Amino acid sequence: FEDCEVTGNAFAGVRVKKAGDPVVRRCRIKGNRYEAVRADGGGRGSFESCDVRDNAKGAWLIEPGCAVE
Repeated sequence: FEDCEVTGNAFAGVRVKKAGDPVVRRCRIKGNRYEAVRADGGGRGSFESCDVRDNAKGAWLIEPGCAVE
């Protein structure tokens, strides 16, 4: 995903799970009711130059066993 806006979701803006491995560049992930990015269940991903401010529960929730950079 590149240059997109993810806002106003009832949960996390982006959730990566079960070995998902997205590349997200220059996106605005803001105004969500949970975290901007949540990774669980072995999720992976690369988030480059993203704006992850102003989410109700913070920017990140990365569970053990996940690899997010």
